[in-house]
Amino acid sequence: MDVLKFIIEVMDACGTMAVLLLSALLYIILRRPIQRVMFSITDWRRRTTRIVKDDRIVRRVRAVIGSLGAAPIEVISNEIRTIIAMGELAVQPLTEALKHRHPRVRWIAAKALGEINDPDAIVPLIRASGDRDSSVRLTIVTTLGNSADLRVIEPLVLRLKDRDHCVQLAALVPFAAGKIKNSLAVAPIMDLLKDNESSTRADAAKALGEIADPRAVRPLVELLSDPDWGVQEQAIRALREIKDTYAVEALIVALSHETLYMRREAAKALASIGDGHAVEPLRKALSLDENEEIADILASALKKLEK
Repeated sequence: MDVLKFIIEVMDACGTMAVLLLSALLYIILRRPIQRVMFSITDWRRRTTRIVKDDRIVRRVRAVIGSLGAAPIEVISNEIRTIIAMGELAVQPLTEALKHRHPRVRWIAAKALGEINDPDAIVPLIRASGDRDSSVRLTIVTTLGNSADLRVIEPLVLRLKDRDHCVQLAALVPFAAGKIKNSLAVAPIMDLLKDNESSTRADAAKALGEIADPRAVRPLVELLSDPDWGVQEQAIRALREIKDTYAVEALIVALSHETLYMRREAAKALASIGDGHAVEPLRKALSLDENEEIADILASALKKLEK
């Protein structure tokens, strides 16, 4: 390596001709072909240049991150874009910054890592997902929720029980979207069915339908009497996905619900579950319901159950 470094110094000082003469000398001493020597020189120089350049970028990212603790928000936004543009070279200093004493710096690091989306950042983000600052946790959980890496499941399940409601909701998103279907999440999601916000209860019901674990049937049946119709709709749709006979009685009651949507979904859910006890109630509903669309769905459900 010292020899190659010496060659490069000669090339810079004397030009290519001097290098050729020196290569010929090396051939005699080392018995190596001149072409091989020249290739080694070029390759070594290319690698050294890249290492130096990469090292400068890493040091630049560290310097930028370290200066952002008290910077104005507009400066932070510009610098985040600069860091993100550096791509994978920024990952190492950003993961280091997840341990910074200043919460704003940790938040910047988490946000930038989420934008870069490098798989090497997953483990550091998981380790930092319990950060003492809620804004940092929220940013990390949002990033983990967008990942397809199976390692994110357990930390997301843990954040479903976070003390901050916004973090809980961010953790719930990938389950409600059907991106993650894991029974580990059933218990904490069922707890969210009792949330004060109707949108949270609806998303929790949707997530339970996506996971389709029978343990969720009883609390979902109870949710059919929720004061919010949107929550009721998500609950009945989830019951349709789970296909458990425990829900049949409650679904039969829903055949006479005041909203068209609930009557329609109740008929579809009963057809999906396939329990014969629903035949007579479906016939009765068909004879009483005056809506043509609902009547068609009831008739289709009956046909399926009577086969």
